Amino acid sequence: MKTDILIIGGGLVGLSIAFHLARFSTKKILVIDRTKLNYGSSTRNASHFRVHFGAPENTRFAIEAVKRLNALPSLTGWNPIAARDGYVWLIYHEEQWKSFEKANRMWESLGVSGDLLEREEVTRRWPYLNMDGIIGGFYGPQNGRGHHDSIAYGFYHAASRLGVKFLENTEVIRMNVSGSKMRGVDTTATSPIEAETVVVAGGAYTGTVMKMAGLNVPVEPERREICVSEPVKFFLKPLTISMKDGFYAGQMVRGEIVMSMGLNPTKEFSPLENRIEWLRAMSLAGVKLIPSFRNLRILRTWSGYYDMSPDHSQIMGRDPAWPEGLFVASGFSGHGFLMSTFSGELMAKHILKNQTPDLMKPFLPTRFNEGKLINEALVMSRVQEVNE
Repeated sequence: MKTDILIIGGGLVGLSIAFHLARFSTKKILVIDRTKLNYGSSTRNASHFRVHFGAPENTRFAIEAVKRLNALPSLTGWNPIAARDGYVWLIYHEEQWKSFEKANRMWESLGVSGDLLEREEVTRRWPYLNMDGIIGGFYGPQNGRGHHDSIAYGFYHAASRLGVKFLENTEVIRMNVSGSKMRGVDTTATSPIEAETVVVAGGAYTGTVMKMAGLNVPVEPERREICVSEPVKFFLKPLTISMKDGFYAGQMVRGEIVMSMGLNPTKEFSPLENRIEWLRAMSLAGVKLIPSFRNLRILRTWSGYYDMSPDHSQIMGRDPAWPEGLFVASGFSGHGFLMSTFSGELMAKHILKNQTPDLMKPFLPTRFNEGKLINEALVMSRVQEVNE
């Protein structure tokens, strides 16, 4: 089997790359996945988007990603079911308040400032909150929610119409390199796949795949747990995030409430199960913050892997020291749902035209050897680290 461009990974990022490659070129494109398309982390996340990040590099990227999210109906023909319900971060310490003050100055310079709210205003806007320990909040009205399946299958169907091919249950077992050039891969399901351009968008499995080419790309799995309630009357409009323990909750399109909290996340490929101690701790945190949650009935729980990078930011492009034709798009650290809409476009231009747009440059894999890590602090895993 032979193709011009092989994409390893059929999640949101891989599907977005495939669509944009087909949109910008007539090359033969093949997407393979070790299980099913849109089966891994892409379909196990909380399906929310935001523009507010701690680092300006990620904020600029997210602003463009949200623009692409809103343009998806005209691009793919599928409605992402997006709604700008906002985010509210609940602040418990003066240091957190100062951090948001500083960050908001940066956000204002980029055109996405939010509202720093005193305790009394938080109480007035969201009377269902238990205000114990809360000194204020930061409200970002530009943020919201979408639907991962609608976005993924929008990319899939649009890419299919443009001639992209797909193989499921096809796991890479060998990366074939000849001299200094990529030649393709061996898999569990087919004869060798010949391809001079290989894009690894394997999420948490990216590091494992890259090691087959003798390369160390710092992407590691981190298992996270999440749950959803039965639908209830709408009352929880902004995604509500506690800066005390990382608990968050948001109400979705049918009234169901998605909730999660970091509790000693497993930093390895642990079974995708849920722990009773996690469910208990998450439930206690939720009921303490929003007392009416006491009457919620949990419909189901599940878990998935974050593809974590050392600086909690995506890794995109290639290192000139790598075999020619090898690219990576991974390490989104829990933000792939949002970032996929823009990363696919940038990766396509990078691959086809050998261009590195300015907004992509900070995320090149060379930054780790160059000591140019991104200082991203506004992520759920960092909330847990700060408060432990």
